Amino acid sequence: IIGFVVGSLALSGGYMMWQNHQHKQTQFMSEKFVGAQDLIAQGKISEALGVMKDLAKSSHKSYSALATFYEAYLVRQTDYKAALGLYQDIVNQPSIDKELKDLAQVLAISLEVEHLPAEHQAEAIELALKKLEPLAAPAEPWKYLALELIGILAYKKNDFPKATDTFLQLA
Repeated sequence: IIGFVVGSLALSGGYMMWQNHQHKQTQFMSEKFVGAQDLIAQGKISEALGVMKDLAKSSHKSYSALATFYEAYLVRQTDYKAALGLYQDIVNQPSIDKELKDLAQVLAISLEVEHLPAEHQAEAIELALKKLEPLAAPAEPWKYLALELIGILAYKKNDFPKATDTFLQLA
């Protein structure tokens, strides 16, 4: 009985220490993330990018994903292919929540729409539309963003009735 009580206390103490450690790690990540956002607000983009890259490599899945989103946002202006790769990294990570993966997919398609290749525009539009259709389903959280992109793509491929219907549905 004494051994059981001592073992139970040791397990409880160890679990509480582990929880405390996890809480401190999360708090540290949060402070680092907010600090990077402050750097962005101050215009120190390269410093903020370094912090976000560091956070993206962390083992905390939520902060890793959020930092990767910010990193993609920061590099999309200068290197959209790198941003596409970062969004794809989010989509391919099995530990990331579906909602964040879907958002990364929508943002990647939005970026692709901005940089449609002139020589293969019709194929690129069709591929983007196929990717967007499941994201525009009624129960999906990013359906309105997906519908907006569907309307834009329909307009770009001169499918004015579909573009009109999509934008009316959004309105």
